[in-house]
Amino acid sequence: MSALVLQRCAECDYIANFWRIGCPRCLGQLAAFDAQGAGVVTTFSIIHRWVARFDEHLPIVLVVVELAEGVEVMASLVGDDRVNVTVGAPVEVAPEGWSSKSQFRLATGSTN
Repeated sequence: MSALVLQRCAECDYIANFWRIGCPRCLGQLAAFDAQGAGVVTTFSIIHRWVARFDEHLPIVLVVVELAEGVEVMASLVGDDRVNVTVGAPVEVAPEGWSSKSQFRLATGSTN
């Protein structure tokens, strides 16, 4: 599993769900850390039609993932089984994908 990098506030321990220049809670300094890269799907949407440059990636499955660290992130789901996603499905960071943003896949051994 590849690293998922998040930011944590050194002063109030807040974890940011996307890259920021300062803590939105206390304006403290944020420091990067390697997250576990595992979580569960809290909601999803399957997109069957998109801009032509994304055709080879259709259907695109957008998910909101609640990470083990307690923060939610939005990402795309990759893998041949991505359309079998369900709410509550365990996911992990994908080692590689088609986007420069973090992507997830259904966790190995998942029954979904």
